Amino acid sequence: MRMAVCTALLCGAPLHVLAQTADRAALAVELNTASDTGSGCQLSFVARNTLSDSLSQVGFEMAFFDTEGALLRMSTLDFRDLPQKRTKIRQFVIPDRACNGLGRVLVNDVPVCEGRTSDTCYDALKLSSRISIKFEN
Repeated sequence: MRMAVCTALLCGAPLHVLAQTADRAALAVELNTASDTGSGCQLSFVARNTLSDSLSQVGFEMAFFDTEGALLRMSTLDFRDLPQKRTKIRQFVIPDRACNGLGRVLVNDVPVCEGRTSDTCYDALKLSSRISIKFEN
């Protein structure tokens, strides 16, 4: 009897932890590429929403820093809709900047997150970068 209770407790704990981990990592955004254009640095992001519902509009307030750590500018980037269990590519140009001058991109806030609260969306962020520019929150 004692063994059955211990087993049930041990088996239940990982499920709870896995559920929290899955939900916290449910809005994945990757900084995928950076390429110079005639008007500035074009950044490509890969976003995947594995939350329990679709987001009809998402906007990320981002801060862009140079390679020395100085703030260059802040902008809210409109990622439009992020349907549940779908991957979307979004591209934005940082005007009048060469890509080799960008050192870090910080998601400062999620002021628009239709389908959930902004705090819930911010807490669900899982950011990564495939390139040398750091991407963090």
